Amino acid sequence: LSSSRSRDYARIIAMVLVAIGVARLGVQHAESARRNVYEIITPRGRLLTTAAFGRPLEEAIRFATLRTEPGEYLLNLPQGTIINFLSDRRNPLREEIIVPGFLTPDREADAIRRVAARRVGLILVANHLTPEYRDWAFGVDYNQEFMRWIDAHYHPVATFSAVQGRELRFGEQEFFIRAYERNMID
Repeated sequence: LSSSRSRDYARIIAMVLVAIGVARLGVQHAESARRNVYEIITPRGRLLTTAAFGRPLEEAIRFATLRTEPGEYLLNLPQGTIINFLSDRRNPLREEIIVPGFLTPDREADAIRRVAARRVGLILVANHLTPEYRDWAFGVDYNQEFMRWIDAHYHPVATFSAVQGRELRFGEQEFFIRAYERNMID
């Protein structure tokens, strides 16, 4: 800027904008701390989250710990490797997070082959919606073939949710995790 007066004004405006940004971040962090009151504690770590996510995650971790052995394969779809880490179970796939369009038909078939070859005993499928994509729900809007394969070779054994009293369907708004165990004949 050409004059010292305009430089002074620009400096003041910049400081005000920085102060507004810091105040906004402070409010966001305070709001997040107020909402994230559900604590999950495992031997491998601690996680703070909301009750809507925390209760199903904690129940799924507990279930996986009871039904599988440390180091055993546990598949979480479309994302949920925090469960693998906190329960000390291995992910059978290279892909930790599957979003719409990530698994092409060839990659989806390869992922199915890897799960089958490793004889994964327990699969957890989360109703984790992705509204930022055109396709919202795993197994409903994208990677239907993977979900069909799971339904053909596994059976549901539990559903973990903060919502009680009604059957939850994939693609609905509520977050939940459904556990599937491998069929005995597979």
